[in-house]
Amino acid sequence: MRGRSRLAWAIACSALLTGACGETQPEPPVGPLGTHSGSRLRAKWVVIGDQRKFAGWYDTELEVDCGFSHLEAGYWCLPRSITLGYADSSCTHPLFIGSEETEPGVYSIVQASEEYCLPDHGADVVRTGDRVARPVQYYSGTGCSPRETTLGDHIFEVGERLGLEAVVQAEPVRVSVDDRLERTLLVGSDGSETPSTLYDTQLETPVRSLKGAYVPVASPVDSGYSDASCESPLPTRFVWNQCGAAFAMDYGVPNGDACSTGVDFYRVGPKVTGTVYSDESSGCTSYTDAVSELGELVAWSAFVANEDKQFGERRIRRIMGTSAESGALLEHNGWYDTRWEVACSPRRRDDGVTRCYPSGGPGLTSARDVFGDPLCKQPIATASDCAPNPHLVEDWRNGRYFSILGEQDLPQTFHLTDDVCVVYSNTPTRAYLLSDAIDPSEFVEARDVTSSVQRG
Repeated sequence: MRGRSRLAWAIACSALLTGACGETQPEPPVGPLGTHSGSRLRAKWVVIGDQRKFAGWYDTELEVDCGFSHLEAGYWCLPRSITLGYADSSCTHPLFIGSEETEPGVYSIVQASEEYCLPDHGADVVRTGDRVARPVQYYSGTGCSPRETTLGDHIFEVGERLGLEAVVQAEPVRVSVDDRLERTLLVGSDGSETPSTLYDTQLETPVRSLKGAYVPVASPVDSGYSDASCESPLPTRFVWNQCGAAFAMDYGVPNGDACSTGVDFYRVGPKVTGTVYSDESSGCTSYTDAVSELGELVAWSAFVANEDKQFGERRIRRIMGTSAESGALLEHNGWYDTRWEVACSPRRRDDGVTRCYPSGGPGLTSARDVFGDPLCKQPIATASDCAPNPHLVEDWRNGRYFSILGEQDLPQTFHLTDDVCVVYSNTPTRAYLLSDAIDPSEFVEARDVTSSVQRG
């Protein structure tokens, strides 16, 4: 369906973390494709142990964090966006609609593109004015329609309009990574540099890491109907024509693995003329000249293989994806905790401290509110063949972690209902017996650091 197609496209365009681990190396060299601060933009880093990962930019002139956005006029390091509304039904008195986290400062207002694949039309850079009392409603949209405010809304007057000329612009520059891959660098007008899209010159397509390879950014494969009632399925599947992609990706392909499914890639075939119909939540929707036929199947051997390597000499290692063909460093693929033998990611919990908490992959499984004894004193996690030999268990409801004390076959399992311990299942269950919850201090803290010098 069309709605799922857009979601699949967003997934295809995002960098997917593998959580895999390889040989240990020292700090990865910055090299020609590293991130460098400029005379105005300073690189922000997440630092864990002796390793760091790029986390964004800080504009020292505007004293605000910013990120490069693609507009019709190029790439610009824009501050965080804010919602523009109006105090009156004629939409002549502008206001900023912020949240409880909105502080006075510099923000951007983006004029979004109506086309998914095209850059946004433009943006304005503005300062907030004075905070004002929250009105019952404000007005916005092409019809200047009323909208109710909420208790969490913070309302500001619109202050000075600075314009795009107040922020750093960047030019995209294509540079070689090895004999096959190229990388787009965003080079700021202040001399800052940051790597962007990876490009496979042999396949002539942007690529991302997925399932151990650098695969094409691709449009989703889908099914449709030939009639306006969505009752007559088309005999063959097709690919949505999205953003000029030359490849199509088919998720959920059976591969003989009971725990996961495969992904197939195809060349995009000839465009289909005429109308196809898609069964969507809004009803059977027609699309004209919107799809293409599936072309030839592309073997995975046609893609550059990814080899993950660990970097660092302390407990937390940085995982870097590299080309298995040339050894070139390509991207950050996550963090690895050598004590617990699991992938981890920086997260801030209720105590306000950011730590590298286990985040999935081999070595981690999840638990429900289930117990192995009739008093509901011994928490358990159900064993699964799809999570072999885990070291830790995560209770996804409250973010707590447990180590595994052992494994046991239980004739019954129990859970709490209105504070009463009752039978959950009489089906024999292979379960992991769990420790008390691990104290958060047992996980490694992460720090946010901003470079103080150019090229840092």
